[in-house]
Amino acid sequence: MYRHRVTFKRDTSPDGDPDPSYTSNIIPNWPCDIRPVSGGERVRGKQLQAETKILIETRYCSLMRTTDIAVNDVTAEQYLINNIIDIDGRKRRVMIECVEVS
Repeated sequence: MYRHRVTFKRDTSPDGDPDPSYTSNIIPNWPCDIRPVSGGERVRGKQLQAETKILIETRYCSLMRTTDIAVNDVTAEQYLINNIIDIDGRKRRVMIECVEVS
Protein backbone atom coordinates (compact mmCIF):
# COMPACT_ATOMS: atom_id res chain seq x y z
CA MET A 1 0.00 0.00 0.00
CA TYR A 2 2.77 2.46 0.88
CA ARG A 3 5.37 3.22 -1.81
CA HIS A 4 7.90 5.35 0.04
CA ARG A 5 10.10 5.05 3.13
CA VAL A 6 11.05 7.78 5.59
CA THR A 7 13.12 7.98 8.75
CA PHE A 8 11.83 10.14 11.59
CA LYS A 9 14.62 12.00 13.39
CA ARG A 10 14.56 13.94 16.66
CA ASP A 11 16.55 17.02 17.67
CA THR A 12 19.34 15.98 20.06
CA SER A 13 21.01 19.37 20.55
CA PRO A 14 21.27 20.65 24.14
CA ASP A 15 18.75 23.19 25.43
CA GLY A 16 19.55 26.73 24.40
CA ASP A 17 21.42 25.72 21.25
CA PRO A 18 20.02 27.78 18.34
CA ASP A 19 20.92 25.17 15.69
CA PRO A 20 19.00 21.86 15.83
CA SER A 21 20.92 18.61 15.41
CA TYR A 22 18.67 15.87 14.02
CA THR A 23 20.89 12.84 14.63
CA SER A 24 18.67 10.49 16.65
CA ASN A 25 16.75 8.03 14.43
CA ILE A 26 13.44 7.57 16.24
CA ILE A 27 11.61 5.52 13.59
CA PRO A 28 13.92 4.25 10.82
CA ASN A 29 12.76 3.05 7.40
CA TRP A 30 9.03 3.64 8.05
CA PRO A 31 6.63 2.87 5.14
CA CYS A 32 4.49 5.78 3.96
CA ASP A 33 2.98 7.57 0.98
CA ILE A 34 4.43 11.03 0.18
CA ARG A 35 2.28 13.46 -1.83
CA PRO A 36 3.29 17.02 -2.73
CA VAL A 37 0.25 19.25 -2.31
CA SER A 38 1.38 22.72 -3.29
CA GLY A 39 4.47 24.75 -3.93
CA GLY A 40 5.49 28.30 -4.55
CA GLU A 41 7.88 31.10 -3.78
CA ARG A 42 7.72 33.90 -1.25
CA VAL A 43 9.60 37.15 -1.22
CA ARG A 44 11.30 37.71 2.13
CA GLY A 45 13.18 40.95 2.14
CA LYS A 46 15.34 40.82 -0.96
CA GLN A 47 15.38 37.03 -1.23
CA LEU A 48 13.07 34.44 -2.73
CA GLN A 49 12.18 31.51 -0.52
CA ALA A 50 10.81 28.34 -2.15
CA GLU A 51 8.27 26.37 -0.17
CA THR A 52 6.72 22.99 -0.94
CA LYS A 53 3.94 21.55 1.19
CA ILE A 54 3.91 17.77 1.57
CA LEU A 55 1.38 15.28 2.95
CA ILE A 56 2.70 12.02 4.35
CA GLU A 57 0.15 9.26 4.95
CA THR A 58 1.30 6.38 7.14
CA ARG A 59 0.39 4.05 9.98
CA TYR A 60 0.03 5.45 13.48
CA CYS A 61 3.02 5.39 15.82
CA SER A 62 2.99 6.98 19.26
CA LEU A 63 6.64 8.09 18.90
CA MET A 64 5.86 10.73 16.22
CA ARG A 65 5.98 14.38 17.34
CA THR A 66 5.64 17.73 15.63
CA THR A 67 9.18 18.61 16.77
CA ASP A 68 10.67 15.81 14.61
CA ILE A 69 11.66 15.81 10.96
CA ALA A 70 11.03 13.14 8.34
CA VAL A 71 13.84 12.25 5.94
CA ASN A 72 13.05 10.52 2.64
CA ASP A 73 15.23 7.40 2.56
CA VAL A 74 15.65 7.50 -1.24
CA THR A 75 16.13 11.19 -2.04
CA ALA A 76 17.38 12.37 1.42
CA GLU A 77 14.92 15.30 1.32
CA GLN A 78 14.00 16.60 4.77
CA TYR A 79 10.45 17.48 5.79
CA LEU A 80 9.66 19.65 8.80
CA ILE A 81 6.51 18.32 10.48
CA ASN A 82 3.79 20.92 11.11
CA ASN A 83 0.81 18.81 12.11
CA ILE A 84 -0.07 15.15 12.75
CA ILE A 85 -3.74 14.28 12.12
CA ASP A 86 -5.36 11.00 13.17
CA ILE A 87 -7.46 10.27 10.06
CA ASP A 88 -10.13 7.97 11.43
CA GLY A 89 -9.78 8.71 15.15
CA ARG A 90 -8.79 5.13 15.99
CA LYS A 91 -4.99 5.51 15.92
CA ARG A 92 -4.56 3.39 12.80
CA ARG A 93 -3.54 5.87 10.09
CA VAL A 94 -2.21 9.42 10.30
CA MET A 95 -1.82 12.27 7.85
CA ILE A 96 1.31 14.35 8.50
CA GLU A 97 1.46 17.89 7.13
CA CYS A 98 5.04 18.91 6.32
CA VAL A 99 7.12 21.59 4.66
CA GLU A 100 10.18 20.61 2.63
CA VAL A 101 13.41 21.93 4.12
CA SER A 102 16.31 22.62 1.78
